[in-house]
Amino acid sequence: MNQKIDMLKLNGGDLPPKLLSSTSHRQLSKIRLNGRVAPRLFLCRGPITMDGTEYTLLAGAMEKGWKLYPGDVADVAIARREEIIADDHNRRKLYVRT
Repeated sequence: MNQKIDMLKLNGGDLPPKLLSSTSHRQLSKIRLNGRVAPRLFLCRGPITMDGTEYTLLAGAMEKGWKLYPGDVADVAIARREEIIADDHNRRKLYVRT
């Protein structure tokens, strides 16, 4: 997971489709990780700086059999994106690898 986040940090949205996928929601993308039960990280470009240098991790889910768990992860991600837009000074933190 850290390697894929590092690739996003270095290359922005210029990542292979198998790594960064679009979703049914225009504002959201997801980072794909492999496994029998595959983790998915939902993110958006921006939402404050929209020039392709800022990406925000919003929510995580698991995908199995083409189904996401929890099923409302896209709604959660969109709600978090709206919270960030409404109060970006208190809602945004730089990604720090632990």
